[in-house]
Formats: sequence, structure tokens, C-alpha cells
Amino acid sequence: MSRLVRSALATGVGAAIALGAAAPVTTSASAAPAPVVAAAPAPQVPAAAPGRTKGKDLRRVVYVGNNWDGTADVLLPGSFKRIGRLDIVPDYDERIAEISLNPYRLVYYLAIQQLIGEGHDQLVDDMYSSNDGRLLIVSRPSFADVVALDLATGEIVWRFAVDGVRSDHMALSPDGETVVVSASTGNVVHALDVETGEEVGGFESGGSPHESVYLDDGETILHASIGMVYSPLDDPALDATKQERVLQLVDADTFEIIRRYDLRAALDEAGLEDVSTAVRPLTHTPDDDTFVFQLSFFHGFVVKGLGYAGYGELFGDHVALGLVVTTLGSVAVALLLASPPVARVLQHAVDPLGWGERRVKDALEVAEAKKEADELAARIETHVQRETVRV
Repeated sequence: MSRLVRSALATGVGAAIALGAAAPVTTSASAAPAPVVAAAPAPQVPAAAPGRTKGKDLRRVVYVGNNWDGTADVLLPGSFKRIGRLDIVPDYDERIAEISLNPYRLVYYLAIQQLIGEGHDQLVDDMYSSNDGRLLIVSRPSFADVVALDLATGEIVWRFAVDGVRSDHMALSPDGETVVVSASTGNVVHALDVETGEEVGGFESGGSPHESVYLDDGETILHASIGMVYSPLDDPALDATKQERVLQLVDADTFEIIRRYDLRAALDEAGLEDVSTAVRPLTHTPDDDTFVFQLSFFHGFVVKGLGYAGYGELFGDHVALGLVVTTLGSVAVALLLASPPVARVLQHAVDPLGWGERRVKDALEVAEAKKEADELAARIETHVQRETVRV
């Protein structure tokens, strides 16, 4: 039984799931069915269904990557109804043969499969479609590459092998012209032309380059490396054993590093001395002034603000002024939260215990009043009955 047929029959239960970005994909009747491998017949998508983008035969869809299976499901936004399944590794046999003939690659391939993949290949990580809906760009960790698949034929249009032995997360520029991909063991990030797959730039990272996001309408890249997160020695005192972990801003045109954050100092200042500095998924607010990120071995997330907006640089050389501004700002926020209109609206959030206590007290007072009313009614009824008997 071929790998393609096995993929068609696989349910994907237990597979590591990677969410693809909602993006346009061709769905015209003239598109060849070759790339779609469906476990059940895929329904036809009406030409005038909601969610169409500009251009004939284009509509928005959601891609869900089945990492262990090497496939990607195509879902309709909103209903998340599956309309097809794509084979992400049509060159599977060729890649395995290539790896098998290279002892160095083979050792790392098996290590990634057995350790990181828990006994499975890692074949689908991040996915983005081109803005014209023609290509699907996918990073494939076990094969240490990035490929562009033609969505009409399922064929590989181009393939780029990253430095090292494992590819990881990607980010697509807002204009759809460039995709950046992290080379996990190469400690670099490659910038590729979406149409051709040619490398147009790149930048250095720390150990195990990981997440990247575009800011400033595509002018800046915020990038993080996670270091050796598969080591159990994650205590801050053992940072030297974890490789370099960076959080940096990169110019998206020149790929020069603009700034590196001292995340260890920022976390310590926030009272998070025992938390890892390995930044995992991250996102940002629309104004790019605040970003939210998750840290390795920390069951929660951290919000960092103002630093990117220039607050730190503004007061870095004027400590006294920064202290005054910060203090006055804190007092203003505290007074705003304590004002009666805001306090009434946010009392359940800013004072949950007090709010709950007041609710319980109110409920007890209501119950006590009801009890007294019932007792009074009972006494009145008894008095009326006595008067009736006396008459």
C-alpha cells in the first residue's frame, strides 16, 4: 500500500495539528483533482459561496496541517466543513531515499522522528498560500525544507533546503512576496521569494530559531529563538546550557538586526525570576505597541508593552524623569479604576472577592428579609384566625 493511499485512509487522530492561515485557494471546476486526497468524497463548493475574495474562482479557506500524516485538510471558514485533503509530501519516497544515503542526515532524521515527533515524522509545520491562491508554501521539519505546492495540480513548484537538518516556523510578509523560515539547527532565518523559492536575504538568530511575525505593515520582523528546549535543565541558573535565546527586531528590507531585547532582565523586573526566556508563540496588537507571548514551561502568557513603542529608550538616559512619569501614570490609572463609574463596571474583575462577598451578603439579606416577611405573615394569619374564632 503506497504512502499516499495510507494518508487517504488515515483518520489523523493523535496527529500533531498545525493551523494554516486563512487564505485564498482556487476552487474552479477546471482545477485538476490530483492534489486532493479525501477520506470521503469532497463536496463541490458553490461558485458564489460566501467568503469569496477578489478575482475569479477565488475564495478564502482554512488549512489544517496533519503533521504526522503529511497532509493538510482544507476547511470552509465559519462551518469548518472539510472540502478536501492535500498531499504535502508527494516526493516522500525521494526524500527518504536521499536521507538514507546520508549518514549524518539519517541520524538527525531518526532523532527528530523518535524524540520530537514521538515516533512519527514531522511533515507539516507552518502553511501559507500565496496571495493569488496559486501556491501553498509549507515547511516540512523532517525533510529540512520548504516547498511550494501548485494547488491546481499538487506538484512541487519549488523546494528550498534550509541550513542544518530541520525547518520550523515561517511568516509571510503582508504583501505576499516574501516568506521567512527558521532553520532550527542552522541558527539562521532564511527569507525566500514566494514565487521562485530563491533566497533573497536572511539574518542570524540564537539557538533553535523559532517564531517570526511581521510588524509595521511589513517593515519590521519580530523574531524569537527558543534555545535547547528539549533539555530538562530549564532553571535560569542553568541558562548557559540552553544555547542563546533571543528576542529581536529585524529590518524586513535589509534583514539587519535593529534591536535585541534583554528578556531575562524584563522578566526578573516583573517578578518572574524562575521563568524561562524561551519565547514560543507570539502575537501583537494592531498598533504594534504590545505583544503577547508564551514561554516554555510556563502555563500562561506574558504581555510586554511600551518597550517597542520607544518608552525604554526615551527614559533610558533620564531615569528620574522616567520614575516621575511612571509613578504619575500608575497613580492616574489607579484613580481611574477606583472612580465610582469604572469601579461599578469592573468591580467583578478588579475586586472579585469583594464583589463576591457583597453578592453573598445581598443574597443573605434578601433571604433574611423574606424569612421575616414569612414569619410576619404567619403571625398575622394566626391573629386573624383567633379573632375569627372569638367572634
